[in-house]
Amino acid sequence: MASNAVPLPSKFSDLIAQEIELSDVPPTTLAQWSDLASGMAPGRGALFGSPQMATAFARTFQDEASVSLLELRDKRGELRGVLSLMRNRVKRGPRLSTRYTYLQSEAALLSQPDKAPLSLRQLSTPLSMASTTLRSVPVCAERDRNRVLPALFAALPRLKGWQLGTLSLTQPDAEKGVAAIPGAWRVPLDRVLRYKSQVSDGETWLAGQSQKFRQNLRRGRRFTAERGLHLTCLSGRAVFDVLPMIADVQARSWKTSASEKGAEQSLIVPWAGPQQMMLDTLARQVGIDTHVFVIASEANGQPDQIAGALLSMVFGPELYLIVIFADAAMTRESLGHQLIMAGFDKAAELGLSGVDLNSNAQWTSRYADTEIPYENVHFTRPGVTGAPLRFMAQAVTRLRPVA
Repeated sequence: MASNAVPLPSKFSDLIAQEIELSDVPPTTLAQWSDLASGMAPGRGALFGSPQMATAFARTFQDEASVSLLELRDKRGELRGVLSLMRNRVKRGPRLSTRYTYLQSEAALLSQPDKAPLSLRQLSTPLSMASTTLRSVPVCAERDRNRVLPALFAALPRLKGWQLGTLSLTQPDAEKGVAAIPGAWRVPLDRVLRYKSQVSDGETWLAGQSQKFRQNLRRGRRFTAERGLHLTCLSGRAVFDVLPMIADVQARSWKTSASEKGAEQSLIVPWAGPQQMMLDTLARQVGIDTHVFVIASEANGQPDQIAGALLSMVFGPELYLIVIFADAAMTRESLGHQLIMAGFDKAAELGLSGVDLNSNAQWTSRYADTEIPYENVHFTRPGVTGAPLRFMAQAVTRLRPVA
């Protein structure tokens, strides 16, 4: 598949749909796509629908998934909407749904993988735990949203080479999805991603917290200093020097044990491997401004032993907190809280309009002023090939089509 025209229902006669392999997308289209994504309204998760994210994902997971672009243009040829897509082989149980294993290789990260006897060809957006992409983000201008999203969703059943469709959408977008895709159904997820729309520096935010929290943070800073640790923000070339060092603090963080604080599911995503490769590749993309905050001892003016690290990226008018790690033995130091506040300082310094915490962890809820629930939308191939799968899943989960 280089590019294929995709027929749309007649009510979208003013739009033209086309699917293109990501490697064949012209540079001019990539630039238009990036501009469209970076201009989206704050809180839409634009980075996760961007060409930068799709490119990094395709390079990292090329042995497991193929990545393409579904684009919508108007009759004048203007790009109106984009949805990045992946096709890959997955294993599913009778419910056909999943919370985490959108990439089959990542089932190995779960301590108790789901029983999944069905091998199916999945159509979805690029989704995986290692890349922290656990949301499907259609890209379009805000003014076009009610027109473009239904058209993008309506095009999906008309694509080739898949059996099970999977999208992880906000609840309003999920409603649009099931209205546009015949037979689609929704599966609630325990996934609420958090966002801060009122940008302020860390100290201004801290002033609004309880006296006990402020006291604990001040003590944490003192304990941090007594250990000879310093908080530093690294940008530019220094980012790529420090990324390999994050593996060490990840191995000492609570994220190495599902029983530790914050690990709400029995899963462990190691930094070394696909996650490091994915985020290193993403950080090198034009249009991404990366900052790594580290709490570390220093040697010759450079970070030496890292106790905590936060990888953040600026895309458009927003700061995204991508991954955070802290030494599990240093609970008194409040390292995670210090790192997130440093991220707030950077967002305020740059005059950004929002901070996407990219987190479902309960401990990050105090930093957010907005919570965005997500849910899976599933659909199967039209006709006799998909109907048995759909009926099985809906019978097992006692769900009905919402359309």
